[in-house]
Amino acid sequence: MTAPPAPDQPRTLRRRATAGVRRRRWRFLAPGPVIFALLVAGGLVLAVTVMQRTTVGPTVQLPLAMEGMPAHLLNVWIEPDVLRVGEALVTAQVVDLGGNARVASSIGFRIARTVQQEGEQAPLVDGVALAVTGRTIAGRFRAVLPVGEPGAWLIEVVVQMQGRTASVRFPVEVGP
Repeated sequence: MTAPPAPDQPRTLRRRATAGVRRRRWRFLAPGPVIFALLVAGGLVLAVTVMQRTTVGPTVQLPLAMEGMPAHLLNVWIEPDVLRVGEALVTAQVVDLGGNARVASSIGFRIARTVQQEGEQAPLVDGVALAVTGRTIAGRFRAVLPVGEPGAWLIEVVVQMQGRTASVRFPVEVGP
């Protein structure tokens, strides 16, 4: 037969268990695991940011040359992706060659049929500046452009920045 446990044995086991939990807690809060957790969290934030910038890319990206200024790019988003007769939501933003947003004084939009009379211009539809709530939408301008019929159209984006003006044109195809 075995001897009955000593009266203080359960108390000793409790102390050992509590000390073990303290040691485990201290090991978790030691500098090594905390630094590792911070690095993992930073990596996740960076990965999500990069994915957002690449998955929400512009519909069209065009070079923008302004006299006396370094080269820039013009990002243009067109919604819906497949243009139909009705209205098109066009958003534009000027960025430097590194992809960093630059603030333009104003950005205007024109849309016209590619087949039109010589010298005829479509009316300029002004963009409305969006509120800047984050780095990725700084300096964006948006306008709703009327698309009257299917076929080949031309969108012109007119940018005013630091007292200079430049425009970029690109073709779009509109379905029925």
